[in-house]
Amino acid sequence: MSESRKGKTHSQATKDKMSETRKGKPGKPGKPHSQETRDKMSQAHQGKSLRQETKDKISRALKGRVLRQETKDKMSQAHQGKILSQASKDKMSETRKGKPGKPGKPHSQETRDKISQAHQGKSLRQETKDKISRALKGRVLRQETKDKMSQAHQGQILSQETKDKISETRKGKPGKPHSQETRDKMSQAHQGKILSQETKDKISKAHQGQTHRQKTKDRITEALKGRMQRQETKDKIRNALVGKQHSQETNNKIRQSVTDWWARKCSTEAHGS
Repeated sequence: MSESRKGKTHSQATKDKMSETRKGKPGKPGKPHSQETRDKMSQAHQGKSLRQETKDKISRALKGRVLRQETKDKMSQAHQGKILSQASKDKMSETRKGKPGKPGKPHSQETRDKISQAHQGKSLRQETKDKISRALKGRVLRQETKDKMSQAHQGQILSQETKDKISETRKGKPGKPHSQETRDKMSQAHQGKILSQETKDKISKAHQGQTHRQKTKDRITEALKGRMQRQETKDKIRNALVGKQHSQETNNKIRQSVTDWWARKCSTEAHGS
């Protein structure tokens, strides 16, 4: 019987009748297919390619269907360990282009926690990291997204290992200078903060041996003009300079700046008299 029916195709009328009679009848409740039957069905469908029309029908039929948690867990278990071919990845990427998912329907907190849990401990290959980096280049985040990211990172304490990795990746990368608006925000955020002595010592150690560009020096000089130092600060500066000797270049600069100052002072007094 099975051999005699091979190659036969049901007419559309027959298909409609079969569909109509099966509506509302999920089969035989409580009697799932055996593993042997499932393997046969899987084997029979291997290599088959559905027409676009068939795919559209399946898509419409599945819309609005809510899967049980048990079913979701089985599907997740079945896909674990599978490695997609590059061709499959390209197809999936192509079909998702321009589709940001379900606008207005963000993941629930429960789903986010599951995603976070599933990714814990995973280490991405360098190739994957490079692809993600290229994909994100030029993307501009909304202010709302930035605020959420900022809120999520508040209070987090990075391990020394993480700090070292971040420092290593940034070495030699001057990056993109902050806009004036960003600088003002950073300045506002740091106002009133008092650094611990340990933090100050780390900053001091990190800056040892660094030489500012002339442009940076001019900015610092301009920013410090008119600023009155506390006596405590003056004492620290004086103590820090005890026993230190300036280089000949520095001595020449100091001598020249004093000479220029004295010349300006004498010129002002001469005009005044």
